[in-house]
Amino acid sequence: MPRLGKIRLGIKKLSAKGVPYPAEVDYFILDPETSDQDRTNQLKKQFVDLYGDKPKRIKIMFPPAAPELFFAQWYKRYGSGSLLKCKGDGEIAETTQEFAAGLEKIGETERGFIQVKCNGPECVYQTGNNEFCPKPQCATMGALQVILPELSGIGVWQISTGSYNSIVNINSALEWIKGLCGRYAMIPLWLMRVPQDIAYEGKKSKHYILQIDQNISIGEIQKFVSLNTVERALIPGPDEKKDDLFYDKNGERPQLPAPEEVDTPENAQKGPTINDTKEDKPDGQPINDLSGADTKPEPEGQKKPGPLAQEFEKHQKSRKVYLDLKAGIETMKTKKTASDYMLECKNKGYIDKMTDKDRVELKTWAESYLKGLKI
Repeated sequence: MPRLGKIRLGIKKLSAKGVPYPAEVDYFILDPETSDQDRTNQLKKQFVDLYGDKPKRIKIMFPPAAPELFFAQWYKRYGSGSLLKCKGDGEIAETTQEFAAGLEKIGETERGFIQVKCNGPECVYQTGNNEFCPKPQCATMGALQVILPELSGIGVWQISTGSYNSIVNINSALEWIKGLCGRYAMIPLWLMRVPQDIAYEGKKSKHYILQIDQNISIGEIQKFVSLNTVERALIPGPDEKKDDLFYDKNGERPQLPAPEEVDTPENAQKGPTINDTKEDKPDGQPINDLSGADTKPEPEGQKKPGPLAQEFEKHQKSRKVYLDLKAGIETMKTKKTASDYMLECKNKGYIDKMTDKDRVELKTWAESYLKGLKI
């Protein structure tokens, strides 16, 4: 089953200074990869006829393949050109000696690559602003490959996203679909772009998150339980070429222009997208990693989340504890009651459930909040 092309989530625009920059849109853009221009035009026309010029929802199916193939999720760091410097799963990353500065070496592969400890969001190449990496280079990437059943052609279409929320939504959808039907392959579903306010560093901005439409009756979706599907189909691995709207020419995260430098929409150029900026991980359902899972029901307790999913879940649970404790402290009217509440939470082990980053952030906020309370 070949890859027929990509579905983009945004465009490239030009700033007032003539500098290209990534801009997210709220609709899907079909980008066929064919050598025949007539075929390309035909596919684009079919897509528009089916879903409109700027569709916010499209009908998809997940292919009958293992999830690590049709929804691969990695931390990736690129260099100049299309060079992939490092690729990790939240536990182990593969790189070369040239690009391993600041990383803890833990082994080597048969192919001669160095294995290093993958620190995920805490990696020096993801945080940036340090001696090894002045600007962030590493990023979370998900590559979703889907079938468009209403479009002519047999194959898959790739959707690349760097959005934490989109990755959570798709993994959660895979979980509930399999829970209802015993599988997730070859079931027609609607994939949507949903607006969501994302908070990052104290500021909110609107982004358009991937989400499977759950407005479907259980009876309707369970019609597919008894249908036999191809148990396994060969699909291509995700296209891992560097996407110039997730990484710039030097492999760094692209810099957005200042608001006054943003030019008018007529200067927009079609292209890939960064989808949304790095975001504070909100409270919500944890990621359900399905790496290595089959398309058939598995025995209870057999499935184990992969390292990347565990990393996401750890940070998400930490953020939930942080928000719960913060909300609790805000209900206290005096310094004494607030201090007693925080001590009780510490004794019960809630503080230990947070990451170091969230603990420091809560402590800083609490110290400032307590100053405004009476004794």
